[in-house]
Amino acid sequence: MLLLLDVVTRAARLFLLALAPPLLSPEPSPPGNPVVGAILAVLLLGAVLYGALRLRAWGATPRGFAWSAAFAWVSVAAALGAALYFREGRAPLGQGVVFVAVPAWASMALAASTLAGNKLPRARHARHFAALFVLTLGALAFASASSWLASPTQMWWEALRRDGEHPRAIGELTRRPLGARDFLAARAVADECLRLHPGSCRCQGERAEIAIRARDFVQAEGLARAAHEKCPGDADLRALHAEALGLSGQGMRAEEEARRALALGGAEARLRYALALALAGQGKDAEAMREAKRAVELGAGRSAALFVGSSALVKGDLDEAARVLAPLVAADPGDAEAQYDLGLVADRRGDYNAARSAYLGALRADPSFADARYNLALLTFRRGVVDEAKHHAQKLREAHPEDSRGPELARSLGLK
Repeated sequence: MLLLLDVVTRAARLFLLALAPPLLSPEPSPPGNPVVGAILAVLLLGAVLYGALRLRAWGATPRGFAWSAAFAWVSVAAALGAALYFREGRAPLGQGVVFVAVPAWASMALAASTLAGNKLPRARHARHFAALFVLTLGALAFASASSWLASPTQMWWEALRRDGEHPRAIGELTRRPLGARDFLAARAVADECLRLHPGSCRCQGERAEIAIRARDFVQAEGLARAAHEKCPGDADLRALHAEALGLSGQGMRAEEEARRALALGGAEARLRYALALALAGQGKDAEAMREAKRAVELGAGRSAALFVGSSALVKGDLDEAARVLAPLVAADPGDAEAQYDLGLVADRRGDYNAARSAYLGALRADPSFADARYNLALLTFRRGVVDEAKHHAQKLREAHPEDSRGPELARSLGLK
């Protein structure tokens, strides 16, 4: 039922977007009341279909009205199909605008041309001028939206320009640089968001998310606190602040915030993960593991799964660690931390090839990953692959001159 309401609402928005692309966002925010939004959408699409039926009733003389009606029906069908396809992971909705615009504007051009020929039978070029006028309007409308029409990334930027609290735009724009561990580029996106919308809580919250991914937990806590204080009623920001507190080592405060937020409701998966961090910070490992597993079951995602995997490694439960970590690497081979932890699992099992492959995968994802470089040097040295071990030891010493393990490792391998 919810899927149907969503598709119908998005179809109506897409239909309007095809008629006037400069006036609407290429990825609309969900309506505050889905039922009301769907009712309005049905009324709009129903009016279009009813109008098409009326045109078809005139279709016998002249036939242009019948063709116009047919194109109107096609445009509504295209809007429904595109709305069903361009949602969730395939958003933004604006990618479907061409499929709807072509039959919609063809319908209007045919209707205008036929009507002009009917009303002005003696005007020689009335039909052509009417069609040309409608098509020119369409061309001007699309030209004014040309800055975002051809690019999904630009569509997300347009959605963000229109709505600084858009539920997805800022996350989609930072997803690629975060995946490439380009934290400067991700911060630039968040800074631009705040320049466009200085009071945006979501943009400020995204800065905290970026700081967490960059492992700057002290900064993340300050940013998350500021965002939470600005928007105290936002459940996602409450959960983000509780998580940042746990990551920054403030276990008692994190537990207090997480339990208070859970009592208020909302964002339970992330709050369970935040509670796991808080409990782990207080040495309550068994309770922390229980909450982390519950968070994973609720869909908390990567961070909670990494927590479970790392905790299982500490306990020596290699099977549990592999069970949780393997899907992360399968979903994203560029996940350096998951690759590294899987390397630890294989290393402790004595599986040289799997361990080496996982450590190398972690380094491909993040060449600055010192622990992966160090473990890979030790692994290859134990295997007798001395040249490769020396190579990685040298790389560790060059990339991390402050790391005390580098000189010690170099001496063990006979490097100068």
